[in-house]
Amino acid sequence: MRKSSSSQMTSGMRRGRGAGASVLGATMLPLLWAPLALGFMGTAGWIPALGGRSCVLPRSPGLRGVCVAPRQQVRATIVDDDAKKDAKLQELMDAFKTRQANGVNGESLKADRLEGAILRALGEADELLEARGSSLDATRKETKLHVIEDMEEVTVRVTSSETEIERALREADTLLEESLLKSTRTLSRLAKEKQEAEDAARMSAPPVKTIEEEEAEQRVVFAASMRACKNKADVVQVLAEMRKQGLVADILIANAAIESLAKSTMFLRTRDAAGPKAAAQAVELAKTILSDLKEQHSAAGVSYQVNSVTCTSFMALLARAAATGANNVDLDDGLVTLADMRKLGLEADGYNLASLLSLCANAVFPPQIGRLPRAKALFNEFKSAGVKCDKVVFNGLLLVCSRDKAGRLRDGFAIIDDMLAAGLKPDAYTFATMLDLVSRRGANAVDAQAVLTKMQENDVAFTTAILNANLKIFAKSAENGAIGAKEAAALVTKMKDSKVPSDVITFSTHMEILAAAVKYGKATREDAWTVINGCRNAHIKPTDSMYSSWIQVVSHEALNVKQLQEKDWMR
Repeated sequence: MRKSSSSQMTSGMRRGRGAGASVLGATMLPLLWAPLALGFMGTAGWIPALGGRSCVLPRSPGLRGVCVAPRQQVRATIVDDDAKKDAKLQELMDAFKTRQANGVNGESLKADRLEGAILRALGEADELLEARGSSLDATRKETKLHVIEDMEEVTVRVTSSETEIERALREADTLLEESLLKSTRTLSRLAKEKQEAEDAARMSAPPVKTIEEEEAEQRVVFAASMRACKNKADVVQVLAEMRKQGLVADILIANAAIESLAKSTMFLRTRDAAGPKAAAQAVELAKTILSDLKEQHSAAGVSYQVNSVTCTSFMALLARAAATGANNVDLDDGLVTLADMRKLGLEADGYNLASLLSLCANAVFPPQIGRLPRAKALFNEFKSAGVKCDKVVFNGLLLVCSRDKAGRLRDGFAIIDDMLAAGLKPDAYTFATMLDLVSRRGANAVDAQAVLTKMQENDVAFTTAILNANLKIFAKSAENGAIGAKEAAALVTKMKDSKVPSDVITFSTHMEILAAAVKYGKATREDAWTVINGCRNAHIKPTDSMYSSWIQVVSHEALNVKQLQEKDWMR
């Protein structure tokens, strides 16, 4: 459109050469140069703008966004300039056509010059546009290269940054793990210290106890105090202290009390009258304790129940009280206790059988005749129930044989044979009981020698029990005048030389021998005084029976002197 407009304008000027050429030239030159000047001004204004807005931008991650804006602005500027030039050329053409229509023609030379100038201007404009396009393409390429380089550099930096970030993350993870480990250790240490502090506080602070716990602890303390009692008076005192505390005896305290009473009754086996009386009182106290316990269970709506410790301790108390000489003990008491055990499903053992046999031997009832058959019935009953009968049981059966007036020496030897058949070896208590049997059957010297021979066959050495049994045989013989103070003193001295000690029964029996021998003139007060001094030197307190024997010796000795004096006066 640009070239066609130029040719039309040139042909028009050529056709209009004439009178109006000067006027047209004077009129068209400013009009033609004005758009050209405006075009160059626009070009000059755009080129500095293009040069001043270079696309070679700093390399940065945001380069793409920065480079796009200048290209768009350059393209918009070029389009605007082309539009302006076309508008000016169209305006010139329109003006030229208007003048031509009015009959105004310029000179041909000026028109050619003007046309040549316009063509040159247009050519320069085209060259300038081409230069602009080339510059724009170069700028685009350079911008693209820079963008690619920047992107590569950004990629390298990003990759490096990712590596550094991964390394930093690993280091952070390591630090975090170490921190967590330290924190865990610290928490564990703090928890341990807290637990130790709580334990220390718990140990230092008195625990809060309920009334039931305090009462249970008090019962345990009273039970321990009860087991430490040495006699009935101590047991009564502990019971009184319990009542002051508002407590009643339970099964634990009852068992401890009966055990202490049974233990203390063992040491009451003296020939004093106080021994049997104290033993009888101990039995009554034990019965009272069990009766109170039964009432307590009945008041609480609980069935009365005892355990094996209760029954075993009470049987032992009955047996020892009977051996001491208590007059309120019967075999039936032991049998009732045995029945209570069986009702509760408790198994009786050999210790219970031994207590029953001792009770059968020493109790006031049953009668003194027929005790051995009853004891054998109990023995067979327990044996058939699978109870193992040990040496204590056989010795108890032998004791019943010695206390039964119908018992004979051959019955005792039969029991010893049964003991040997059961694989049990007789001991000193066995032969002491056999010697007691001999003393109760007339103190036959032949029978006593048979027992001693049997003892030697079984390699049983002399003991205090055997010494006392021999002295009892001497006491029986002294009643007939066969033994005197000389024989008794010789036996005691022999045993002393054999390291066999004497006890209270030894000294008491020795005094009985002297009291019987003085009637036949075979003992004197000097002999009795020697025995009492020996008892004191052994740190044994003389008993009432010993002083009674002393009085008998003195009395009979004075009577004998008086009788001799009367005989001399009659002569």
